[in-house]
Amino acid sequence: MDDEERGVGMIFTIDLPVPTNRAYATNRGRWYKTAECKAWEIKAGWVIKQSWKKKPLEGRVVVDIWFIFKDDRRDIDGGIKPVLDLLQRQGVYKNDRQVWDMPVHKRFDKEFPRCEVEVREFTL
Repeated sequence: MDDEERGVGMIFTIDLPVPTNRAYATNRGRWYKTAECKAWEIKAGWVIKQSWKKKPLEGRVVVDIWFIFKDDRRDIDGGIKPVLDLLQRQGVYKNDRQVWDMPVHKRFDKEFPRCEVEVREFTL
């Protein structure tokens, strides 16, 4: 990723979120997270927890998401909500309503697919 494409803030590199069709299932009309989705939340959560040692951000924030897939078969939108919810659960910000801007990018890397997330305070 080119530094000119980036702002300045805390950057997390986590595994790609589980695709939506494998993240949730139903049983007797009730939706639940799959074991695969829960495992992603735990693993990605630890990455964030190890890096984020500050109190939760309280003002408006920008969350810049880079989905770096192996190929072009994944949708760009399916991983947004899991990433935002994860940042909230790990205390990066108090509530994802604070997200004021959210550029989302799709790139490819056959060798190292991943999700890179930058969080920074919103400024005009």
